[in-house]
Amino acid sequence: MRTPAAVPVLAMLAGGILGVAAGPPPVIVAAVALPLSWASALAFFLARRARAFVAAVALSFAVSAWVLAAVAEREARYPPLLARWQEASGEGPLRLEGRLRADASVGSGGIGLDLKVLAIGVGGASTSTSTSGGARVTVSGEMAAKRAGEWRAGRTVRLPAQLREATRYRDPGVADGRLALARRGTILVGSAKSAALVETTARGAWCAEAAASARAMARRVVLQHVGRWSGRSAAIVIAILIGDRAGLDEEVERRLQEAGTYHVIAISGGNIAILAALILGGLRLLGAGHRVSAVAGILILGAYAFTVGGGGSVVRATLMAVLLLAAGLGDYRTAPLNALAVAGAVVLAATPLSLLDVGCALTFGATLGILVGGSRFLGSPRRASINGQQPPGASRQPAKPGSRPPPSQPAPWLRWPLALLMASICAELALFPVSAFSFSRVTFAGLLLNFAAIPLMTIVQVAGMLVIPLAAVHGGAASAAGWVAHAAAEGLISSAALVEWWPWLSYRLPPPHPLALVTYYASWAAWFALAALRRRRHSSKSVESSKSAKPVNQQPNKSSTQQLTMTVLIVLSGLWILVEPVTLLVPGVSGVLRVTFLDVGHADAVLVQLPDRRSLLVDTGGSLTGSSFDIGGRVLAPALWRLGTRRLDTLVLSHGDPDHVGGAASVIRDFQPREIWEGIPVPPNARLQALRRQAGEAGASWRTCLQGERGSFGEVSWRVWHPPPADWERQHVRNDDSIVLELRYGDVSVLLPGDIGRPVEQELAGLIPPAPLRVVKVPHHGSASSSTAAFVSALQPRVAVLSAGATTKVSDAALARYRDAGAALFRTDRDGAVILTTDGHTVTVRTFTGVTAVFGPG
Repeated sequence: MRTPAAVPVLAMLAGGILGVAAGPPPVIVAAVALPLSWASALAFFLARRARAFVAAVALSFAVSAWVLAAVAEREARYPPLLARWQEASGEGPLRLEGRLRADASVGSGGIGLDLKVLAIGVGGASTSTSTSGGARVTVSGEMAAKRAGEWRAGRTVRLPAQLREATRYRDPGVADGRLALARRGTILVGSAKSAALVETTARGAWCAEAAASARAMARRVVLQHVGRWSGRSAAIVIAILIGDRAGLDEEVERRLQEAGTYHVIAISGGNIAILAALILGGLRLLGAGHRVSAVAGILILGAYAFTVGGGGSVVRATLMAVLLLAAGLGDYRTAPLNALAVAGAVVLAATPLSLLDVGCALTFGATLGILVGGSRFLGSPRRASINGQQPPGASRQPAKPGSRPPPSQPAPWLRWPLALLMASICAELALFPVSAFSFSRVTFAGLLLNFAAIPLMTIVQVAGMLVIPLAAVHGGAASAAGWVAHAAAEGLISSAALVEWWPWLSYRLPPPHPLALVTYYASWAAWFALAALRRRRHSSKSVESSKSAKPVNQQPNKSSTQQLTMTVLIVLSGLWILVEPVTLLVPGVSGVLRVTFLDVGHADAVLVQLPDRRSLLVDTGGSLTGSSFDIGGRVLAPALWRLGTRRLDTLVLSHGDPDHVGGAASVIRDFQPREIWEGIPVPPNARLQALRRQAGEAGASWRTCLQGERGSFGEVSWRVWHPPPADWERQHVRNDDSIVLELRYGDVSVLLPGDIGRPVEQELAGLIPPAPLRVVKVPHHGSASSSTAAFVSALQPRVAVLSAGATTKVSDAALARYRDAGAALFRTDRDGAVILTTDGHTVTVRTFTGVTAVFGPG
């Protein structure tokens, strides 16, 4: 068995998935199954019963992984810190003491501190309670940036903070970001008012301090000698050398992600391979022997992984390199697939929840694809010839009867490009379903761009590494090396322009159905199993033929037909993943009007799906605080796809506040609306002007909609009640300029008033005619400046929907007026997405949290 480690790692995967999905096994099951399975494995091994031994080993690892994953999942979801915080809620400000898990990082709202909380105190109490759990605290104020350098990984700090649970968007198709963050070790987020309140109480261990000093020195030197040419290039060099991506420009990250070359700026297998090659090559040049080089390589790689912070991708890549070096050190020859399986088993044992980490899947999936595909289509390295000659010490053997001729070798100058192309194709075939499912993106640009990106990344890494020692010797030489790194970094960024010229090489799409993924990977597994079966049969028949005087009659068998069937399934399931035809062929809804008030926090986004399968989106969410979170791409897009919308007919921007248009750029890019409506134009507003330019590039018409305009979408009529034409050119966005849009379908009226306040409500109270059954979105997130008694009384809503978030200051008096008018009130901050469906006579409301209610006229 060439890959015996595959048995435990596959069993651990199955057990880990069971542990996360079903929770821990009953104590009696674990107490009996674990010792019994291990004892059975030992007994079967001594009895030389191979199959029973393998089954017992698999069961042992599966049960062990089940327990480990279930315990890790429970600890991630419910750490002691969460319970202590819940107990202390309302008792006053909290005082945290914790150890920094990473260096302080610069964010849009201040300086971020990633803490392992050790103790928590409440109010002015002098004592703290020991606890454990992860928290991320943002320190605001000008002083924070000046003190960020002293907040290093390993040090202990004490600070007062306001804590809360991370934001969770409860919408169809949207991943639970709070749970994902908890599985990465952070259960609470919060803020501290000033750096003056942050006290460093203890330094880290000597090794942590040394690593932090090395990182700080690397940042300083790179900024000095690469940053003099370009700050953007310096950020890329820092990311490649020490894994710190805090300084990367968001636009650069987006371009590299779309181009499929983002992997080169994250420390992973390629970077570790380059570093290992430099270490081993340098030691060999100095005359070190094989064993000394291997030991030194293991120590240096381990020290490097510790210095850069030991992130998931760094640990995985370093672990695989160390395993290979250790195997060579002991003269132990093993198949690369077996080494990969051992690394996977170690990772799963040490961090059971890594089976849910997409980065882990990408790392091992790409390596598996390259190893399996490369050995299949390029030939096994052990069997390959060297420069067309037999390996040293091998004798030429005559070809066996019935054997296949060896594959012809390409010209030497073609071998590296062909190997890189084949590796890229194999990795892409292995990973594009994962990318489509996890990131809703498929990109083929990397197949071409890797020919530039990988050499350029190598130059950036090597030149960047040279900058650091050269800076201690000669500043001019360090700056020259910095220019080389800068030129390569700029080339890396420029290469991503390929997707701008050929956009079809990278595109977004709805996540494929899990059944399509299962079919794709199961078909590949069956294909390779059938291929191996055919090879064994061919080999056995060749042996029989060589022993007999007559060749063995080659009877056709079922395996070739079955392999062809698997090929067809691979192609069909792959095409399904690449196209996701359901939302293309059957978009939206038919025969009913569906209005979904999406949970986007303190913001607005309403999807309207019309009876004729057309759709429009009113507002796109966003943040008033300038957050870099892409709510359009990460919340609206998956929600719209899950609800069946692939393309928008109309995008309505009620007004230009960030919490209404913050996700518009991603929505325009992903959903290509045919038409975009705005109310009163605001020429000086840079955000709106950028959206107008983007709309023009996307081929969408930009339309100004003012009071009195009306029309219909099939059976659904619409009317704009506000704003009237402006008397002067607006210099700033105004809430009272919001578009007030009414949709009518039979007896049902849906009113979407944006952020209007009292003055506009007074004007509209006497204009909007009554309706048998009215649904209204509560204006301006339920603030005290809106929802006047006259307005609510005039509308007489049966259903009111409030779009709010955890930070929204809702007026209880305003909401009471809706209840007093007889309206049923739904809130996105409590109910999640609120989905309203109507046939024109009755309205059915369903919420993300499972509440259902039906309303009729009268």
